[in-house]
Amino acid sequence: MKTFQKRLLTVLFLLIAYSYTTTAQVRYMKWGDYTESELNMTVYEPDSSADAVILGKNTTTYFELRSGNPTMIYEIHVKIKVLTKAGLDYATVELPYYSHKKSEKITSVKAQTVNLVNNKKVTTKIKRKEIFNEELSDYVSAKKITFPAAKVGSILEYRYTLVADTYSQLDDFYFQEDIPVANCVVNVRVPEFFTYVVMRQTTMPFDVEDSRSINYNLGVGYDMVDGKEFTLVVKNAPAVREEGFITTMDDYRQRVCFQLRSFYMPGTTVQTYFSDWNSTAKDLMDHPNFGARIRKGRGIKKVAKACPAMFDNSLSKRDKMLAIYTFVQEQMQWNGKNSGS
Repeated sequence: MKTFQKRLLTVLFLLIAYSYTTTAQVRYMKWGDYTESELNMTVYEPDSSADAVILGKNTTTYFELRSGNPTMIYEIHVKIKVLTKAGLDYATVELPYYSHKKSEKITSVKAQTVNLVNNKKVTTKIKRKEIFNEELSDYVSAKKITFPAAKVGSILEYRYTLVADTYSQLDDFYFQEDIPVANCVVNVRVPEFFTYVVMRQTTMPFDVEDSRSINYNLGVGYDMVDGKEFTLVVKNAPAVREEGFITTMDDYRQRVCFQLRSFYMPGTTVQTYFSDWNSTAKDLMDHPNFGARIRKGRGIKKVAKACPAMFDNSLSKRDKMLAIYTFVQEQMQWNGKNSGS
């Protein structure tokens, strides 16, 4: 019995020690807090060719009920160190958001440039008039920040809040950028009403990967409920630089995505959004504007007549594909509008 108790105590000690270590590894940045090594840095040692480095990127995401409306909030905080003249390109930051029907909005933008002058820290705060809003398309707009007093050696710091009315799929969380990222922390908190599937695109292990049960505040005027908190940390993530002939560089960055599997509110039935790929494929094939149209075959004869290569068995699969691609390309005409970012 004593042996069992000793083993139990050992296991409990290890669990407590592991929990403490995991928590200690999570470094949340404080606004305006810079270490001496960050201020004096001239080269990022893990990548001496880097023109700039993201010293820290924190993203905290949580759900709230605002006037009864489900809302997702993203709080983003970023610090960038400029190391070369080319790194000054990062002194202009563009923050895109989905502005169509006011689905998203960006608030609480704050930014500043920090320089070391005669061994003294000099801070230049960005004024409101130096933060611009630009319409990129009919659907997407962006907040633009240009950091004054930026030079080689500067630290560029900014934070903002993105408020969205979509919770079925959270924004993808990226741990890599086109410059190195020294420390990236993602924290996601959701109430018990949500069940998310976490989809990963990862090539390196997480330095911290933790989930735990929490007491959750739905917002002002609401009771506390049970919830879940996810914390992911990646340190010293290498840059993923642009490559020629690749238009989807984001597909090569380490990231995670939270896809909503099911949702319910007290007193209502469970709504299922995503269960597995087979069910999703079936839902698509049953959808009246997708699979149902394909099964009915409407317009197939017209298309076959216009593009006979589709059914020309003397052609290879590759030649058929190219012929169909060219046919579709010739039939489409851009209306001058962009539908997304």
